[in-house]
Amino acid sequence: MADEPRFELISKVMDASATIRFKYGSGPLDPRSFVLTLLPQYVARELGKTLPLRIGDITKYAQDHADALKAMARFERDRGRTSRTLD
Repeated sequence: MADEPRFELISKVMDASATIRFKYGSGPLDPRSFVLTLLPQYVARELGKTLPLRIGDITKYAQDHADALKAMARFERDRGRTSRTLD
């Protein structure tokens, strides 16, 4: 049985609107990398809060749910997708 290729967080960037883009793959040059975009409205809904959220709420959500976000990205990538937006 062959080992599964690595799938790790390559980069994480938050823009001025508090949208976070996670890039996952086997490394920086992975041609099959996957981008998961996390929008503030998704976090607000998950937390049961209304917009606007504090930046701290969004970053804490991302940290607390890092494993679930990575699993979601892998699931989508394994189905041939290259990106998904959580809105």
